[in-house]
Amino acid sequence: MARSSRTKQRLANAAMVLVSTLISLFVADFALTVLKLPKENSRIALLSGSSLSTDSFGVRRYEPNKNVEQAALIDSKIAYRYKYRTNNLGFVSEYDYQPGNALDLLITGDSVTEGQEVGPWLDDIQRYLFTQHGITSQNMGIAGNGFVEFEKAASYGKSQLKARKAMLIFIADDMYRPGDIMDANKECSTYRSYTTSRINCFSGRPTWHNYDSTLSDTELRQHAEGLKLFGLWQFVRRPLISAGMDLARLFCKTGLRVPEIGALAHRINSECTAYGSVIPEQRTSTQTTATLTSATPASAAQPPAAAPAQGSEIAATQPVPNYTVEALHKIISSYGVENVILIMIPGGGYSFKAIQPQQFFAKAFKNSFGPNLNFSDISESCEMPKNMWSPGGGHPTREGYLKLQSCILANDKIMAFAIKK
Repeated sequence: MARSSRTKQRLANAAMVLVSTLISLFVADFALTVLKLPKENSRIALLSGSSLSTDSFGVRRYEPNKNVEQAALIDSKIAYRYKYRTNNLGFVSEYDYQPGNALDLLITGDSVTEGQEVGPWLDDIQRYLFTQHGITSQNMGIAGNGFVEFEKAASYGKSQLKARKAMLIFIADDMYRPGDIMDANKECSTYRSYTTSRINCFSGRPTWHNYDSTLSDTELRQHAEGLKLFGLWQFVRRPLISAGMDLARLFCKTGLRVPEIGALAHRINSECTAYGSVIPEQRTSTQTTATLTSATPASAAQPPAAAPAQGSEIAATQPVPNYTVEALHKIISSYGVENVILIMIPGGGYSFKAIQPQQFFAKAFKNSFGPNLNFSDISESCEMPKNMWSPGGGHPTREGYLKLQSCILANDKIMAFAIKK
């Protein structure tokens, strides 16, 4: 009887703890929702006129021949709203691709290369190359791309467009993006969820929510406000993901690998390949890594248009990840070292000065390509003061993009590569 009584008391105590915990969580969730916290959810990216997704070649692109509009709500204000048109390949590129013709120059990059927040800026350069030198080009730069996506675009360009040369325009952050897949439905275009195969527009991963471009700014703001999510889960989501990545790295040290089923397994395995051993057939050329100095690691892809503001540079504590080394190795192997140029431009949160990618890659590839990798570093020489950067998304303003355009056009090394037959 006494034992039964103690058991009942323990169950009662456990029930009370559970109930009080649930009540506390409910109160915390309610309070955070009322206070509209966390603040990071005050940014909503918006897309109209096209989806943005990863195709069967692994290439991220819009739908072809679409009039597209992008906008963003930041701190309850429309931070930007601009229009552009995609070409027949679904890229923000000046010219359509002419089937059957070899492409002279493939250009790839991330959101800056695409022209996020303002619109395409490489179009004038493409126009100059074509009208003055007869050079055909395609700009495959898309928001969120890193070197893994650069390789997918370059591989597609080589196999499907017969591209002769590749121009990689990148910020330092791009070297720390492990590659991701985008899916789309009628509600949004979003990075694939880690936990479900269904498209989840509210997974917390980078997402563009669809909208009707006929909405006025006031109506669009109201629409975007309704898409915000606050509360306890939103508050703890980022720390939980960070803790999950730490656990994934510990798992990697066991030498085991998760079967590549689903986005979460892919993400865990990308952590395993980032700084561990590389694939056997490339071990002789890509196993070298170099630990770098300073304070903040960069293990996960950042949302497009969410890089730290210009001037707040961060140095990496990790070497350049192996998935980046391998991606660049594939590009150079496919095109030839003389037909690839890497253009380092201002922007993002990580420091080229700390990473020293020229020396790093030259050392990593010494057995394959020699020391003659083709770099052009305008990350500091193309001086872009604070007023040339948007306050919300970390991208150049219109004046900033024009400055970047002028720096590339004035760079003899870049232009000599671009017009080379």
